[in-house]
Amino acid sequence: MLQAFIQNIVRLIAFLLLLIISHTAFAQNEKPIKIGLALPLYIDSVYDASGVYKGNATALPRVMIPGLEFYNGAMLALDDLKKNWQGLEVIVVDSKSARGINQELATFQDVNLIIAHFSSRNDIQTLADFTREKNIPLLSATLPNDGGLTNHPEFIMMNPTLRVHIEELYQFMQKYYSLGKMVLVTKNGSTEKIILDMLADAKRNSRGTSLNYTIIQVNDSVQSKDILPLLDSTKRNTVFVGSVQENFAQRLIAQLSPFGKKYNLSMIGMPTWDGLKNLQRPEFKDIELVHSTPYYFQTNDSTIIRLTETFKEKYAGRPSDMVWKGYEAMYHFGVLLMKHKSDFMKHLSDTDAKVFHEFQFKPYFSDKSKNEPDYIENRKLYFIRRFNGVIRQVN
Repeated sequence: MLQAFIQNIVRLIAFLLLLIISHTAFAQNEKPIKIGLALPLYIDSVYDASGVYKGNATALPRVMIPGLEFYNGAMLALDDLKKNWQGLEVIVVDSKSARGINQELATFQDVNLIIAHFSSRNDIQTLADFTREKNIPLLSATLPNDGGLTNHPEFIMMNPTLRVHIEELYQFMQKYYSLGKMVLVTKNGSTEKIILDMLADAKRNSRGTSLNYTIIQVNDSVQSKDILPLLDSTKRNTVFVGSVQENFAQRLIAQLSPFGKKYNLSMIGMPTWDGLKNLQRPEFKDIELVHSTPYYFQTNDSTIIRLTETFKEKYAGRPSDMVWKGYEAMYHFGVLLMKHKSDFMKHLSDTDAKVFHEFQFKPYFSDKSKNEPDYIENRKLYFIRRFNGVIRQVN
């Protein structure tokens, strides 16, 4: 209890101090390059108007943790950036401030880039409207959702939409899983209907031989007997799970895993499989599990090893993936902004600032006849394979 209390207070104090000094950091140049950082920190939920801490003495509110860890990662990147670059200023705002995001945005008037940790689709529009009016590039670093934006050519998505995943998954399966039997398992739901439509579009627009698959719709209590009649034990079999619901995917994997050897079975799924914590269970070892993700943080990466030790020293805890996302967003795009301020948007995919991942940023046009894209989206995905207890990158 005491250790948790000390750890949380240290994090809060470190955060508040850094929040104060971040407004004047590295301003040696007359016109420093400025990066705005918009995060859902919910500071007003743990401090009252007089600055007195009113939260739980042993744990931070869970709603604060993702934004705070992203912030901590961004500050670790800032520490590294200042070793080689001068004149970089970072301005931080709490997008969940009690004053409202519109008042907070007043501090972003002359920034060169805004990095945003969005926690929901509804958070995008206000910040997007502000940046479109000011012609400020807006980097969405976490949320795989475009917020329904159109005509915002400086809105940049690190985490691509479901549409990109479906298009890339289709091409991936076309390349590696076109032989044998393929079954697309879906369920009743609006998102599942969207996935089916996207797959149909991918099939229609793809080059080469189209995938041949059988579609079956099942309910949440799907059982192996619903799927096995569609498989062929004399061929390779692939089951594509056309749903983003984690519980549904987990049940389907558990139902089919006993038949992995018999049917030479592979299961391919959505990026939400990143959230399935038990895919390494021994009973799943005989079934190949593959999913797409824009993030593949390898524990043996030298930067992760170094930063893990630094994080332990500063915050007395272990960093999550959100720390790495914050670090990568700040470092990669901070370097590019310092190097290419006048034409930053042309260099988003440059590899000389690579941290953990490569990026392939491309414009998205909902209407091909338009001159300007709706936004810029990363299309670089990694395909992660789990089989016989081994996890590796496929592509």
